[in-house]
Amino acid sequence: MKTGAEIKEYYDEFSKSTFLRDFRIVNLRQQAIRKLCDRFIAPGARVLEIGCGAGIISKHLEPRVSRLVGIDISETAVKMARLYVTGDKCEFRALDVTGDADDLERQEKFDAILVPDVLEHIPRERQRALFERIENLLGPRGIVLITYPSPEYQEYLRRSRPELLQVVDETLRLSEILAITSLQPRYFAYIDAGEKNQYVHLALAPAMEYSPESPSVDFGGKVIRRARKTLWRFRNEAFLRKVKNAF
Repeated sequence: MKTGAEIKEYYDEFSKSTFLRDFRIVNLRQQAIRKLCDRFIAPGARVLEIGCGAGIISKHLEPRVSRLVGIDISETAVKMARLYVTGDKCEFRALDVTGDADDLERQEKFDAILVPDVLEHIPRERQRALFERIENLLGPRGIVLITYPSPEYQEYLRRSRPELLQVVDETLRLSEILAITSLQPRYFAYIDAGEKNQYVHLALAPAMEYSPESPSVDFGGKVIRRARKTLWRFRNEAFLRKVKNAF
């Protein structure tokens, strides 16, 4: 098992090379993460980004959030993020969320917690501690967005391209994630990022009691819904007459 110091040292060096490449070449994986954030993070949300890297996703989120805290184990990455994202709504800290983030829990809860391609780089033995931290930081109606390599892609890399794996690179499966958290799945999808089914996007949220209420629909939506109902009845009128005559 790699120590926190060894992992930090690795990502300090990693930041100087790999993170900078994303400013020269469009990263399809990050574009997919932006779409995920746009879908699930509401305007004005308080957001925690675990593994903020050089701040590319943070920069995308800045205009729509009320507050964003980005944390990364790498001090080098955090320095880059502070240079890249200069708005006063964003704050960046160098810390290990599984070990030295107690002060975060003393602040207000977050509406959304983003874990973008980070979970696989946390040793399996520490992942339960990470989810305990996340659950303590998340508001009662908050959402957690997690992206990670699909298990099939990860096993392909392990067999065929091990040089692309990082210092810690676990294979993650949904069943194993759900076994170490009380959070419940709200969304799950395989995502293409240059190659088919490379990544998984997962949204988790606290368990909720069912509330029997109708979803809000605007006037245009109501008109469309009524038209579809009418068309459905019209299409099936002949069949219903056949059934009535048959019985």
